[in-house]
Amino acid sequence: MYSYLLHIPVKMELIENSNYTTKVTSQNICFPYFPEEYQSSTASSNEFVLGAVIGIIFTIFMRYYLSTSIPSHKCHNLQFLTTNRSRYLFSILCLLMSTVLLPLLAVVVIIFGTYRLLVHLILKQKYGKKYGGLVSGRDVIWVVEDQSKNLINGVMIVEERDDLDKTVPEAVRDRVIKEIMIGNLRDSKFTSTIHRKFGYLYLLKDTVHPSEYISEFDTDDPNQEFMTHEELRKKLSEVGNLPLPKNHSVHMEVLIGKKPILWKKTDTKKCYACIFKVHHSLADGICILQILTNCFTDGPIKVKETLDTSHEYITGNNNNNNNNNITRKAKTTNDKVDKFKEDTYWNVVQNVIKFLGEQLLGNMIILIFGPTTLAIQLWMRPTDVNPLHGPELSGEKSFYWKTEDDEELVELTRTLRKRIPGASFLDILFTAVSASFHEYFQKKSKSLPKYLTAVVPARMNVKEVEQLQTDKFVFTNNFTVGLFNMPVEVPKPHHIFSSKTVVLSRLRETMKQTHMLRHSIDFHINYWVMTVFNAIIPVPFLYPLFRFPHCTMIFSNLPGPEAFTVFDKLILRDLIFWLPNRGYIGVGVSCLSYDKRFQLGLIVDKALFGEDDDLQTILDNVPKYLRKLEKETAVGIHV
Repeated sequence: MYSYLLHIPVKMELIENSNYTTKVTSQNICFPYFPEEYQSSTASSNEFVLGAVIGIIFTIFMRYYLSTSIPSHKCHNLQFLTTNRSRYLFSILCLLMSTVLLPLLAVVVIIFGTYRLLVHLILKQKYGKKYGGLVSGRDVIWVVEDQSKNLINGVMIVEERDDLDKTVPEAVRDRVIKEIMIGNLRDSKFTSTIHRKFGYLYLLKDTVHPSEYISEFDTDDPNQEFMTHEELRKKLSEVGNLPLPKNHSVHMEVLIGKKPILWKKTDTKKCYACIFKVHHSLADGICILQILTNCFTDGPIKVKETLDTSHEYITGNNNNNNNNNITRKAKTTNDKVDKFKEDTYWNVVQNVIKFLGEQLLGNMIILIFGPTTLAIQLWMRPTDVNPLHGPELSGEKSFYWKTEDDEELVELTRTLRKRIPGASFLDILFTAVSASFHEYFQKKSKSLPKYLTAVVPARMNVKEVEQLQTDKFVFTNNFTVGLFNMPVEVPKPHHIFSSKTVVLSRLRETMKQTHMLRHSIDFHINYWVMTVFNAIIPVPFLYPLFRFPHCTMIFSNLPGPEAFTVFDKLILRDLIFWLPNRGYIGVGVSCLSYDKRFQLGLIVDKALFGEDDDLQTILDNVPKYLRKLEKETAVGIHV
């Protein structure tokens, strides 16, 4: 996939020589043209070449679209595309529709772009140095809120030190305030507030002190010595979707437990729960993890030693021998120099031509197929029908979690990835999660859906994630989303080993769906919308676009570091996070592989289940299906 599709090539000057001139601009790549004395005699041949080139480009577009977008929409209302002729006719219709809509979109962009610039100048004049700029397009989507407040909720379980000269709440409070006021996080969004004017959102700098959004919480019974799991769950439900301090204008809130929590039966030291609520407009999960591992730790964390190397982006290429890992070690400067020396002049020329061609092709594909792709996502995808989707969300949330005691499942998943040809880490994790949802749906309904739609975030720039350790922090949401058809009801295999390969059959179907998702153009179209369109269009017009009425859940998987200490050498025992609900999406599943252990989280809106529903089993069954898959593949049976 092209992660650089949205880059605009810099205009190049004319390069002249005695025979011909080659001209390359940001709009097109022109073929060499001959001096003036040859033009009249070659006019007809040039027209033929131009027509041939246009035909070739059009064919490339058609083939690209047919091999990516249409197969990835097999679960949309596109079942009529059964023949090559119907697919070609549909693609031509898409091109025609885009031709009509693009000029209208261009007018809209120009009008609102001019209006946005005027708003920016007015606000800058009004607030002067306190003005922190308009909120970027990729952050705006998370400020367009409904009953769900777009909060990333998390819990850190920290272990108390014997020689600590202050209480745990004091240690956490002091370190957070220090980092924000005089540390690496000074002059950041943590001291800014969000405001709205003229239809746009903007920041005002130095308008809040961190002490205003750091507090403590106690048990219901003040005389109680310890906090229980159930009390922590109750507290999360109480505060998890409440507005942030200062009328919901700050970016974060930290709540520190006064009493130690009974976290694990094997604990020999006191542990405390710290709840953090981060508004998603602050940054994405990778950036938040970067802040945690660089600003609140008690020493540098080496990327090579800490980052899990078994995760790959959903947009990455996947093959059996060389997966495009999310935490692939970046090449050193010396490696780049040596590689440059090895390249011949012809290789360099080929790479430049390939880059320009792919960039041109990618931008044109986005412009041509963007309107149609968005129309398919918004109107041609059928709405999910299952027990966890449908009603208007209430805004009240229930939180569930599952943390490993031992280092088992991450290593097991790595082993399965190596054992099963073509499988990725995410394929295996998706399979276990989908099998667990299938078991839950079986208890709730006789009619099971074939798929449920999951919104899957994916980072566009892998290089930004290859190293989580840096002195500079870019507070932004640098990701895009795709719609994944998670298998629920999978046909049973018809062979003598069918009873022994149930999970393996589910994995096969999951791999088909992830393969189509990886090669879909949707990621790049959505990235353009989130980056450009969201920034220009005023907020009131954006609200209907992000309701997601067709989708059931959001799924996110983050690689985490090995165990480390925080806040004056307090050992971070466990780290769990929960995703915000959005529109009609009332289910969020999260996975973080901290300390070589899975930390699973599940958040569900209370409008989607009854009091007798045991949603905790969805997380509890994930390890069970991973182990089942290991048993099915251990005997060498392949589907």
